[in-house]
Amino acid sequence: MVKRALILSALPFLITPFLAALSTIENAFERLSNERLFLNVSIAVLAFVLVDLLKTAFFLSDLSFFIADLVIGMG
Repeated sequence: MVKRALILSALPFLITPFLAALSTIENAFERLSNERLFLNVSIAVLAFVLVDLLKTAFFLSDLSFFIADLVIGMG
C-alpha cells in the first residue's frame, strides 16, 4: 500500500517533464508551420504577380498579335 501511494504521489513529477516536452515540440512545430505558411504564401503571391506582369507584357507586345495571326491561320 505504501509503495502504491509513493508511486501515485510521484506520478505527477514523472508526467510533467513528458508533457512539457510535448508542449515544447508542439510549439516548435507550430513555429515551423507558421514559417512554412508564410513562405508558401509569399511564393504564391510572387508567382501570381509575375504571371500577371508577364501576361500583361505579352498581350501588350506586337509579337502576341503576330502569334495570334499565325495560330488562327491569317499569317
